[in-house]
Amino acid sequence: MGDPFSAEIYLKQNHMNIKRQKSKFTLLLCIYFIIFSPQVFAGKIDDFERDATKEKVEKRRTPSKTDKIKTTLGDEIASNCIGGCADVFLSKMISSLFINAAYFGVVSWHRSDSEESSLRPPYSEQDISIENRKLGQALIPIFRVDLCYQNVESDVEALDLRTEVGYGPVSIQARTTHYIEDQPDDNIDIHQAHLLYRMSIGDVFEIDLGMGGMILEGDDNNSGISFTTPFLYHPKDYFGIEFRPSWSSIKGNIIKDYDLDLLLGWRFISFRAGYRWLKSENESLSGPFVGLSLRI
Repeated sequence: MGDPFSAEIYLKQNHMNIKRQKSKFTLLLCIYFIIFSPQVFAGKIDDFERDATKEKVEKRRTPSKTDKIKTTLGDEIASNCIGGCADVFLSKMISSLFINAAYFGVVSWHRSDSEESSLRPPYSEQDISIENRKLGQALIPIFRVDLCYQNVESDVEALDLRTEVGYGPVSIQARTTHYIEDQPDDNIDIHQAHLLYRMSIGDVFEIDLGMGGMILEGDDNNSGISFTTPFLYHPKDYFGIEFRPSWSSIKGNIIKDYDLDLLLGWRFISFRAGYRWLKSENESLSGPFVGLSLRI
């Protein structure tokens, strides 16, 4: 018969070897998942989607003692005077804005007409001639398509499509951007649509006012309202600068989208290059882009 003491030592050593093998296997398994399964970790697109659609917690401030102190008679008089002056100033400014906005919208309508015309600007006694828009010009287009490729990071890129259909001062624009991330494998679609009021300031400058909405289509679908004020400057048929800012709100989160680009080309087609900033409160999907603009 064998020595019982030696057998016990052998069993203990064998048990220790098994434990060591299990530890090595567990370690190798963890390394494998870290290296070959990056999709288990959130990426830039996921971070942006969560930040842009998070639920807002409303914080209420407890009124302090100073908030409860009543204003004096002097404070009330000063407040009424300042408030009255501010009301007069704001009413005049808003009235002026509406008058000018209406006039520049009429300019857009007349520029789209086939016949030469003249208009009298606000606060002026002289009519001025309005130059008609030529087919293919970038300002107040009848139909326009913008295509571009954007590089956000080494593993994040985007394809963007914007279309605009309208006549004179009114148009509808729709935009879809498809963001793709390689590591981890992820994507998100951002859809925007706006009804635009297009104002022609002469024949080289255009300012638009637009209201609409935004949809974020990623792990979940979320939507909200959106406002935009594009600025377009095209002194020549072959050259132009455009800035298209928009502000959207989803669940109380403000999403800023700023698009600045330079256009070089001809009347019906231009090459585009610029930079787009897409930002939520703490995250962004920003980067340079290149593309084409086609219009009639």
